[in-house]
Amino acid sequence: MKALYLSFTLLIFYLPTATIAQTTLSGSVRTSDNKPLPYASVALLNARDSSLVKGAISRETGAYTFDNVRPGQYRLAASAVGYAPTRSAIVQVGTELVSLPDLALRESSQTLGEVKVVAQKPMFEQQVDRLVVNVQNSITAAGGTALEVLERSPGITVNRQNNSLTMSGKGGVLVMMNGKLTRLPIATVVQMLEGMTANDIEKIELITTPPARYDAEGDAGIINIITKKNTNFGMNGNFSATLGYGWYARPSGSLNLNYRHQKLNLYGNVSFFRSHSWQLHQFNRIVETPGDASPGQILATNTESNRFPTTTNYTGKIGFDYSLSSQTTLNGLVSGFDNLFKMDNADNQGVTYTNGVRTQQSNLLNTETNHWKHLLLNLNLRHVFKNKQEWSIDLDRLYYHNNNPNAYVSTKQDFTTGSRENEQIRISKKTPVRTWVLKTDLIKPLTTKGRLETGLKATTTRLDNTVILNRMMAEGWKIDSFYTQQYQLAEDILAGYVSLSQPLDSKTTLQAGLRYEHTHTDIHRPDGRSLVNRKYGNLFPSVFLSRKLSKNHTANLSYSRRITRPSYDDIAPFVSFVDLNTFSSGNPVLRPTISDAVQGSYTYKDAYVFSIKYSFDQNVIAGFQPHVDVATNRIQYYAENIDHQQTVTLTASLPWQLASWWKSQTNLTGLWQGLTTVYQDSPVSRSYWNAQAYSSQTFTLPHKFTAELTGFYYSPTMFGLYRGRSFGQISLGLQKTLPKEKGTLRLTMSDLFWTNTARYNSTIPALNINTTVRFLFEPRVVRLTYNRSFGSKTVKAARNRATGSEEERTRLKSN
Repeated sequence: MKALYLSFTLLIFYLPTATIAQTTLSGSVRTSDNKPLPYASVALLNARDSSLVKGAISRETGAYTFDNVRPGQYRLAASAVGYAPTRSAIVQVGTELVSLPDLALRESSQTLGEVKVVAQKPMFEQQVDRLVVNVQNSITAAGGTALEVLERSPGITVNRQNNSLTMSGKGGVLVMMNGKLTRLPIATVVQMLEGMTANDIEKIELITTPPARYDAEGDAGIINIITKKNTNFGMNGNFSATLGYGWYARPSGSLNLNYRHQKLNLYGNVSFFRSHSWQLHQFNRIVETPGDASPGQILATNTESNRFPTTTNYTGKIGFDYSLSSQTTLNGLVSGFDNLFKMDNADNQGVTYTNGVRTQQSNLLNTETNHWKHLLLNLNLRHVFKNKQEWSIDLDRLYYHNNNPNAYVSTKQDFTTGSRENEQIRISKKTPVRTWVLKTDLIKPLTTKGRLETGLKATTTRLDNTVILNRMMAEGWKIDSFYTQQYQLAEDILAGYVSLSQPLDSKTTLQAGLRYEHTHTDIHRPDGRSLVNRKYGNLFPSVFLSRKLSKNHTANLSYSRRITRPSYDDIAPFVSFVDLNTFSSGNPVLRPTISDAVQGSYTYKDAYVFSIKYSFDQNVIAGFQPHVDVATNRIQYYAENIDHQQTVTLTASLPWQLASWWKSQTNLTGLWQGLTTVYQDSPVSRSYWNAQAYSSQTFTLPHKFTAELTGFYYSPTMFGLYRGRSFGQISLGLQKTLPKEKGTLRLTMSDLFWTNTARYNSTIPALNINTTVRFLFEPRVVRLTYNRSFGSKTVKAARNRATGSEEERTRLKSN
């Protein structure tokens, strides 16, 4: 086994690579008298072992579609209430669009009992433009958070100290929930995911080369988190409860309900998560003072912050699907969350040394509340024409409100003068955000077996942000005008796209798209004084070419251009203190990042996948970069643009069935990244190599027990001007399936050896930068989760539905 693992690790660096060819299948379910049969459950099965590949529900016209199907041999199975199930002959699928023969169901004289599909999807599924992580099949994910699941996903790096995500070494990541973009800054999204229970997640899609129908936002790609939705006929549901404990309790729970009767489907979900944890943040910096002020003086400042935060999250949604006719469906959705982060009296201790002698000592107590509320209202109308054209329109209204007050009590002692200073600071920050999204799409099948898609989208956002800093003076609380800021934002984005998917021959398929987006961003103060006023338009082409080389070999080549706009708080003024000499703020001169990427991959036997991706980015947004004022010994962190960045990423997905009771999945990533920029009027060039590995071992044990051992490792990486040290994690899980369908029990333990710690350093002598940052988090969290489904389990009849604001909720940012 060691030789196999080593061979494949070396193979990823030397094997030529490309991606997977996939196609679309369409067909119809009808009754024995040739009438359309709506709401029938259709399953695409692997012809070799009858394992489930994809599932679908027939529409009002009886039609169904399977997208992104790999070439191979399949069977179709269909069932419906009151009808006997049927199964097709073997269907050979190539790279062309396939119209399948009708599936005819005969009425049954007996009541149809429960239909069970016992096949289980693999933990990872490689598709043409994305990697799918089937979270519900992971034992170690049970009872954990959505953020922890992402942390173990291939190519994803979670930077907890500044609440950021990177994908394949790049920071321009968009996060979608059920196909809807979270129009929040990535820092707020990370906080939200940390409060979201993984028990609600069905799968995560890592989309590295999004097609033209997606917004061009996010140069690294899109993370689409799809939550569970029980879609069986009748009244049914699922609930889970978790008891977790690290150093403090971490309970969670969720409930999903679904009801369908004739033309109406109602569904809803509520969940709760609470986490009380410990964190340790350490900041060390060395500054050489100017020679004319204090010749030869070296100032070393060490700050340590002990924190015990509590995060409480409530999420909920309720929606309906109603069939107005056999061809028209009206859908509605109301969803929201309440995420409360509280930290009382975080203890920040700082010591300053001058030429090795302690000269100052400070203590800062910090109390913070970061409270986000969100409400989404959505209406969707969808119509299927007789010529199989599909048209849809979405209207979304999104509202967010952030309340982020901070209180600081500081004591500073100067040992050279014997003086002692006390200071109190209060900061209030309130940010309401209002967004409208209107979106329409048209899908037209072509006589050449191709498909044409086109659409328009308009997004308008209005934001008010008020930050007030008060200091306690002899006469009472007084406003500090230097740090007090108030601004308003208005942003409008207009977009249109066209996309064509067309088979070129029996083995080759071309998909090409072009998207145009025009952006107007205006940030101004209440008196009308402008901080940012930008208008720009960009074209974003994308091309995908797939080719079936032979029975066991498939290749794909793609190109795309994307953009990452600065988050609102990246370009707007704000302030957040670690101590009185260490704080972070916004940067109003940030420019958007433009990224061009080429990707290819190669797959062998629909299982082993190797890929390579090259991207060239201009004006890369690098957050949390250090800026040292040597005169005052203050360090300020804010986002900066890096002139150019090049990234080469090589990946390999290697599944093995080592024994009938032992399944293994290993994902390997090799990454090279180089940047060139001018930083504080000095040229800077840096490059590095990074290796990432993820492995999951699943063991089927007697008496309905299953065990899972997972681990990941990241070698040293780069984060702007910082270099991060290596880190990793090993987790263990055990599952017991209870008899008579009474549910499942899962026991998990994460980070067994407390190795998932973050350490960063930046040393640039020419810029007088020598800083080190270290973050420790609570290790070895143990969780026990109980999960059970109830109600009708006969025929599936509802559909998961994206809305018009799929790409609208990633650009706010909490401090």
